[in-house]
Amino acid sequence: MTPTKSTYFPIVPMSAMRSTQNMSWLVAISEDDAVKEDLKWVLKETSLGERWVKEKLDKKTGETREYARKSPPNYARQRRHLIAQYDNRRAIKDYAISIGFEMPEDAFSVVIYFPMPKSWTKKKKSIMNGLRHKSRPDFDNCIKGIVDAIYYKNKASRFERNKGDTDAMISSATIIKMWSSDESKIGFWVHEYDLIEWDCALLKNIENVTL
Repeated sequence: MTPTKSTYFPIVPMSAMRSTQNMSWLVAISEDDAVKEDLKWVLKETSLGERWVKEKLDKKTGETREYARKSPPNYARQRRHLIAQYDNRRAIKDYAISIGFEMPEDAFSVVIYFPMPKSWTKKKKSIMNGLRHKSRPDFDNCIKGIVDAIYYKNKASRFERNKGDTDAMISSATIIKMWSSDESKIGFWVHEYDLIEWDCALLKNIENVTL
């Protein structure tokens, strides 16, 4: 297939911080405050064994309760990562706006070219150039970062969106991660294709699919 449109972004998408809770509060505090939050946790023996414990006031009951976790927190590091992640997505969003780019909802591929670590030897860089990138950030994290940054770029909040106007509208896309030693290629491309050609190439041999 030949792309009908190709758009280059000179930005490497960052991975999102994996967390089961909302950590955006970290961005609202200072680096010093994040360090202080880390120091509130103390390693001590509990009924569950050694745990990192923090005392916290329960606003509902007014009582002081202990909260425990297996590993120590690192809010200062998480804060730095969150800020870098937000800056990265903002850069992608701003660039999309500057070139008038609209995120497609079907029949597109994202090809990301990652820079090689500076610690690699010239020989290793030569071998790895153009090969698949099989390390973090994960491919699903990459596409999520790109879609989250671009898809709603002209809609500041969920209240400004039309019904059904979510990234659930995206139903067909591919992603490829590559290593590159060429600094001019670092970033990602969004290649858009004709939907009929796309479906014929990817669906024609699948049972019970009518094209």
